[in-house]
Amino acid sequence: RPMSLARCLLNGITPFSITRGEVTKIVSHDSHGRSAWTKNARNGRCKSPICMTVAIHAFLLATTLKYWFAVKYQVFDTRGWTPLSEGVGPHLKTAVLPVVALAVGQIAAYARLLRSDMVATLQEDFILMAKAKGIPNRRILWRHALRPSSLTLLTVAGLNIGALISGALIVETIFAIDGIGSLILV
Repeated sequence: RPMSLARCLLNGITPFSITRGEVTKIVSHDSHGRSAWTKNARNGRCKSPICMTVAIHAFLLATTLKYWFAVKYQVFDTRGWTPLSEGVGPHLKTAVLPVVALAVGQIAAYARLLRSDMVATLQEDFILMAKAKGIPNRRILWRHALRPSSLTLLTVAGLNIGALISGALIVETIFAIDGIGSLILV
């Protein structure tokens, strides 16, 4: 029987989807940012595994992660979702694999995008002026170069919300989680 959005909210279905979406965005933004900033600080090419990761489809990664970490090594749970109110440990055992499955593809795209924007920004006149003033490189990267480089990234992050929702459909089905993905199927 189809469930209304109000009933799903009352039954606690969408909080997982919202939490997973927020954590996925945080993980993917934080991981790509660290990689792009450190590689540009050294003025080298981005050769880290994060930058070289191709955009892996969520269903392929979710299936692989579930087999290796939930079935074979039994580190994480294979089904369902435990709310954070029941403890951090049980929550992490059910939330880590779906978040990683959704975040990895986005990390690669964000890292490449931010890196290309940072390369262009670091060659601007105001960056050269900051270096001439003797400002440390770390401060130049964080305070002066990151802001203009992030505008494109924020636009793409907003556009990727649709990809996050479509990936949620598949990942929630693979991990047997009732969330927004189950509402789309109905």
